[in-house]
Amino acid sequence: MKILSVLIALVLLYAVISLLVSTIVEAISHKLKLRGKMLKKAILQMLDDPENKQYGALLLEHRMVSIMGSKENGRPAQYLDKNVFSEALIDIIGQQAEVGFPISTDSTDASKKEFKTSETEKEFSALDAFKEGVKEMNQSEFKGIMQSMYSKADGDYEKLKKLMEDWYNNYMDRVSGWYKTGQRSYFRIVGFAVALFLNVDTFQVFKVISIDDELRLELNDIADNVVVDYAQLSAEEKQSANKLIQIVRNTVVADTTENMAPTTDKEQLMQISKKQLEKLIAKHDSTSSHTIKQLKNVASLTEEMGFPIGWSKKEAPLAWFYRGCQKPEVTQAATSSLTSLHAKRNKPSFKTVSIYLFGLLISGFALSFGAPFWFDTLSKLVTMRNSGKKPKKT
Repeated sequence: MKILSVLIALVLLYAVISLLVSTIVEAISHKLKLRGKMLKKAILQMLDDPENKQYGALLLEHRMVSIMGSKENGRPAQYLDKNVFSEALIDIIGQQAEVGFPISTDSTDASKKEFKTSETEKEFSALDAFKEGVKEMNQSEFKGIMQSMYSKADGDYEKLKKLMEDWYNNYMDRVSGWYKTGQRSYFRIVGFAVALFLNVDTFQVFKVISIDDELRLELNDIADNVVVDYAQLSAEEKQSANKLIQIVRNTVVADTTENMAPTTDKEQLMQISKKQLEKLIAKHDSTSSHTIKQLKNVASLTEEMGFPIGWSKKEAPLAWFYRGCQKPEVTQAATSSLTSLHAKRNKPSFKTVSIYLFGLLISGFALSFGAPFWFDTLSKLVTMRNSGKKPKKT
């Protein structure tokens, strides 16, 4: 039961810090316009028709779609609603048919031309225009798909839209997978960078939590409350780092004790880390201040919760270079064991250095999974723990 309690505390740490990773990756994606570029590439590929027109390009230029981007900074649309997709595509194909009101002139003199509507005007519904537009297309796989959808719609415009929307949703599910795969490299790089900036040594955190019963039980209580609030979010809201930050922030403010207050040295070094991270993702658009605010919130959460991370002259690796420093502050219940642990870790040797570096690597790899993964894992572990007897507080 103790090992499960330790794992819950460790996963809580990963969940909180991975919020920072997810926030930075999202900021990088926004800066590089990765989401919009992926959507554009997917649409062009989905509607590619070498035998006819490039319907993907026509759809992206359609008024209903183009207004979703920003022409001022060249930012393409990052999201395309299925209803907009179907309406725009039906309209584009329908425009291929000769519909509407043909215009004629009654004079060859350019200065005296008078334009008027032809007497043979025809009125086409959107469905009829779509049908005529498909007929005028050269034979191709894309034309076959459009003909199949029109046939299945059986003269019902809403049915045709529904078929197109289902086709679009199924394809976008695959695109989402491609996008997440492309994001993995960013998550790995940022994950290792954050682990280094915040000095997150998984082995040290695991040992300290195992020894310090008071800290472990406090963190388990926080995890219980976080999971309850997290479960109330919808599937869409669970992807929002800002929502998760607020959940953890509210829980910590309510549960943090005076014994878990950060040391002065750690506060100063944490500020240095935050400044480095802020500089890393600083932007000149509307999301800059919002992202930096999230970074500050997440970086301070780990100190408020009392996790043994951060840079301090009292702890490795800085302690290897600053001899004679005071021993790190620990809770009274575990003073002897923790003092011995820190004393061994603060003596530089091949073993201690290797363990420290390996601990950083494990932390970086773990953080690269992102916040949603660790919050879901935390929920499962807390559920498993609550199915048994909860340990009493010492």
